[in-house]
Amino acid sequence: MQVFMILFFVAYSHLLAQDSPNNCSSTLNALPQESAAGENFIFFTDAQLTDLGHRLWETYNSEKKIILWDERGFACVGIAQFLWEPAGVNTIFGDDWRSCALALKSQGVALEDWMLGPSPWSSEEEFNRAVEQHDPRLEQLRVSLSTPLVIREQARVIVERFQKALFLNSENSILNNLPPGEAELLLANAKAVANVCDENQRPLGLFALIDYTHFKGEGLDGGYNTQSWGLQRVLWNMQNIDPAFVRTHSALEIFVASAEEILEERILNYRIERDRNNTPVPNDKPDAHFDESVYRDFWYNHLNNYFSWPEAFTQQLN
Repeated sequence: MQVFMILFFVAYSHLLAQDSPNNCSSTLNALPQESAAGENFIFFTDAQLTDLGHRLWETYNSEKKIILWDERGFACVGIAQFLWEPAGVNTIFGDDWRSCALALKSQGVALEDWMLGPSPWSSEEEFNRAVEQHDPRLEQLRVSLSTPLVIREQARVIVERFQKALFLNSENSILNNLPPGEAELLLANAKAVANVCDENQRPLGLFALIDYTHFKGEGLDGGYNTQSWGLQRVLWNMQNIDPAFVRTHSALEIFVASAEEILEERILNYRIERDRNNTPVPNDKPDAHFDESVYRDFWYNHLNNYFSWPEAFTQQLN
């Protein structure tokens, strides 16, 4: 039975990878995997990374704000709203700004020391007061993170996170320690998604994979009711999409449908955790009656952005 299931997984992923009018004709036949030299195989020029950075910035904040406060108790910083937690705060969502800041510094970006530590604002009230009083640190962040060089380097950090997620044996690889056949399934599904481009050969599928890894994480650390909602689970769940839908839709559409199912599952699992003792989930909303369904429209709109490429960003990423 196990051998049959492995063969089924591989056959299913090949079905996803079949040519369609939306597939790229000459891009990305291979995603990152381990080589003798230990190198990654997706290469972006500096110009392409800059273009990708603006695409990310538009996706996360059309008003191009470089820092804002999230009502869940942390700041969001940079082109793709990296999470920046105050001292003593440790949410289920993690703090990816500080790892980004360290990577930027290693790439030669000049950042103030305070930008490398916890968020200097510990609450929404403190942050709003800083805005009203024109806290110079806000202007420093805005200037530091919105230059073309640093937009490019923030995009590089996001791309490298995605590469590591699909790079065998890296610390955060979604391919490690899986049952037989599942790593092959995930990689084949990722390749199928990555090969979806629009009519102008812009890499819609590759952008979706890169962005979702940043948007919802790799999915290695569990989540509500022990179920994650990251990239690993979305790629795995693609096998559960209605076969009739699979036959008539691109791999990118299947990926988005899978992500929507997983985020619906996240809403349900939040309710299960919340209602288990009629208390809020730790380190999240203090209101015991809060429901994550309030984020549904935002999440779905974000996913639907994967189907188009803003006209302002026309450079092809090969």
